Amino acid sequence: MDPRLAREIVDCARDIFDKKTTNKLYGNVRKVRPEMITNDRIDLDNDRMTVEAFSAENDVNVTIDRKRELKKAVNRYETRAASKADNLRDKNIYFSTAYERGKSIEERWIRGESLAGNCAEQSDMAAFLAIKWDNTVRDLTYIAELDDPADHVFCVILRRRDPPSWRNVAEMIQGCVDSQAFVLDPWMNFSCYAASYNSMASAKMGKWLSEGKRINWGGKTQNAPGWYQPGGDYLECFLHARLDFKKAV
Repeated sequence: MDPRLAREIVDCARDIFDKKTTNKLYGNVRKVRPEMITNDRIDLDNDRMTVEAFSAENDVNVTIDRKRELKKAVNRYETRAASKADNLRDKNIYFSTAYERGKSIEERWIRGESLAGNCAEQSDMAAFLAIKWDNTVRDLTYIAELDDPADHVFCVILRRRDPPSWRNVAEMIQGCVDSQAFVLDPWMNFSCYAASYNSMASAKMGKWLSEGKRINWGGKTQNAPGWYQPGGDYLECFLHARLDFKKAV
């Protein structure tokens, strides 16, 4: 696939969703732009309180009572914001193939509906657009899903008809089989050859970590939902969870 086309697909698969999903939060309020705040997302004051909570985690100058108050604010943010996004996401279809799901999303967008999507919907959209714009990849396009306890989905376009061979993201490195396959990851906002996916995904999480961003995740046990740093356990599970593949059509 032409890298320029891949980049365009990623951009379109992101831009079609006009509402922000709530599984990533900035730890730096200066990065929370006014246009990111909509009627379907929590207001800026609550964003600021959540950011303050992140900053207070290891600050010895913040009182215990204030930390407890801020933790409650984070929990309120998570519950309210997730509910609003889910109300929109509930309109998305979760049956059939990725291609059909992506087609349905495009049809709703053409009708002028408001759309919210996470990595799964964005990857469905990427698969649909890849096939729509280049039908030669129809039988080469897959949706890759990380098994529990990881939680992520991306799109893969192979150069041969056999299913992808990687068992996990950690194996997607230079010299791997299918190294020239193309990965479309709208949620992470990049596209690359499969041989670079491990390093690029790790670098992206390192960037998010340095910016203070947090990710909504269930934890290693899947029984401890909350806002996690995009490193440590989250990155370890991301790299080593089993990869499951489904054809896009």
